[in-house]
Amino acid sequence: MACHNYATPADLWLLQMKYGGRPELARLLGAWLALALKQAGDHAQPDVIVPVPMHPDKQRQRGYNQAELLARAVARHTGIALNTTLLQRARPSVSSQSRKGRQARMAKTDNPFRCQKAIPAELRIGLVDDVITTQATMQACVDALRKAGATQFTLMAVCRTPE
Repeated sequence: MACHNYATPADLWLLQMKYGGRPELARLLGAWLALALKQAGDHAQPDVIVPVPMHPDKQRQRGYNQAELLARAVARHTGIALNTTLLQRARPSVSSQSRKGRQARMAKTDNPFRCQKAIPAELRIGLVDDVITTQATMQACVDALRKAGATQFTLMAVCRTPE
């Protein structure tokens, strides 16, 4: 589920949040995402909100993980529990996904995401990221969560690029 196509004005807000040093925009964008989740109905409601993790080195460099800020806002507006440790990025990305084409993003490589503990199959996970482009990042996260036992997911992002 996404609130908007990756187009003006949402794309500009995301760019400002992510690269323009404007993490406070996550509160507004997360509230927008929480509203979309509520409107999606009961079938989409997760038990826990999990942000797409960022490697600690990259997070130190940027100063924050935009997906985690969005997830915090979604959790705050919906009352759904937030878990920022369930999923970890085990290794950094070689380069930014934003500069890669579709084939490079979808190329099968060693999954950079890991879960440290088993997940009950009945736990419904709401996975949050800023943008869904090819769904490669979300799929890698889902693969890691499935390996740990999860079976139910709601994928959420502020924007989605057109197919």
